[in-house]
Amino acid sequence: MYFIFKQKTIHILILLSFVASLIAYPFSSTEVPLHFDGWNRIDIWVNKNIGLFVFPVFMLIVLYIRQFFMEATYAIYLFIMLHIFILYMAIS
Repeated sequence: MYFIFKQKTIHILILLSFVASLIAYPFSSTEVPLHFDGWNRIDIWVNKNIGLFVFPVFMLIVLYIRQFFMEATYAIYLFIMLHIFILYMAIS
């Protein structure tokens, strides 16, 4: 159960998220949806350079914060789930 909190697991997941962004980059459009309103309509579009790499960068920041607060690990997993959703929306 505690393997999700190990440093090696976190590093591998962050590396995989960067690799997934690099793989999705040529297949995505120039703008990526980043936010949806209450009626499931896209209301914020961003450049694909920002949209595909914002959550992996946030994961690196949280990895640094994790040295002081172990609970920050949950934020990394939240960013991974959001990143998967953004990659899906960028490709489709």
